[in-house]
Amino acid sequence: MAKGSHEKQRVLILSNHPVLGEGIQHLLKEEPAIEVVGMEAIAPECIDRVAFLRPDVVILAGGVKSPQLSQLTSHLLERFANLPLICVDLERDTVQIYHSRQVPARSRDLKEALRDLKGLSSFTSFQSGETGY
Repeated sequence: MAKGSHEKQRVLILSNHPVLGEGIQHLLKEEPAIEVVGMEAIAPECIDRVAFLRPDVVILAGGVKSPQLSQLTSHLLERFANLPLICVDLERDTVQIYHSRQVPARSRDLKEALRDLKGLSSFTSFQSGETGY
């Protein structure tokens, strides 16, 4: 279901660092196009909360070294394939975005995906200072 221009993005925050989760929640509450539908500690029951709340986006906030966080990320990607996940890594000071889209398999889509990967590879090589493809 596509979001209309008047609908808010429903965001669920899952965090193993309460202060980080609260900070993200405070930051997002200032955005008129975003509705924070909940903030939960990272725990096994988070999967059920995602299924119940049906957010448009899940933000996972904490450290990637946390086995709980990486396990939860894997479970969410498996169970909710079309749900965008944004992982905020406090330890590395990075953000990772996971978003997949399932489409019918057509040769045109496969070729386009392969072209995109080559372009990404070239960009990565350029960023790292390499000049070859």
